[in-house]
Amino acid sequence: MPGQIKQNSGAYLIEIHITEDFTIRQGRFRGEKLSAGYYYYTGSAQKNLRQRISRHYRKNKTLHWHIDHITSYTGNVIANCWIFEDAPKETECHIAESLISGFNFRSVIKGFGSSDCKICQAHLLAGKESPLPLQIFSRGRKKFLRGIKVRIFTEE
Repeated sequence: MPGQIKQNSGAYLIEIHITEDFTIRQGRFRGEKLSAGYYYYTGSAQKNLRQRISRHYRKNKTLHWHIDHITSYTGNVIANCWIFEDAPKETECHIAESLISGFNFRSVIKGFGSSDCKICQAHLLAGKESPLPLQIFSRGRKKFLRGIKVRIFTEE
């Protein structure tokens, strides 16, 4: 769980299981529909990473970030969370690009989670199959991960 994070800054990737078709009900993306399945959201926190991840797991919260509109819904569950400790902010974009180029993931909603990003279409992605073995982030294959500790957290 997020309490295991040693460095309090870095990037993260959360796997969200949407158990039934879902429509975002408020905010900039109100009316956008997501089919049941697994979605991946990449983000960063250059301070208070532990608190940011803990917040994503909570259902009852003020809706602030785009992802809050998905994670606060009762039927949507964070299935896994990968923490890239002490990683620079641009790591979130490298993670998204790695999933798009290496595993044929696609941006789901243009601009979702990437309003401060000039590179990515979105930071919410979906794919036909889950690439979830941590090997997708192996240091030998991904230059952007050199020197960065990667941890896996699974909500049980």
